[in-house]
Amino acid sequence: MRRFASLIAALLLSACSVLQGTPQPAPPVADHPQEIRRDQTQGLQRMGTVSALVSGLPG
Repeated sequence: MRRFASLIAALLLSACSVLQGTPQPAPPVADHPQEIRRDQTQGLQRMGTVSALVSGLPG
């Protein structure tokens, strides 16, 4: 049981490090909207927020 618990703990800790990622530079400025990943947001200035309400069933 102790080995199983330590295995689960090791898997959880390694999964957290995989999800974090390393910061990447933001893409150069363009005259059109660009999609960026979460790890590219370091150093960017927040201009506002956007929210969306989605109704219906997934699928």
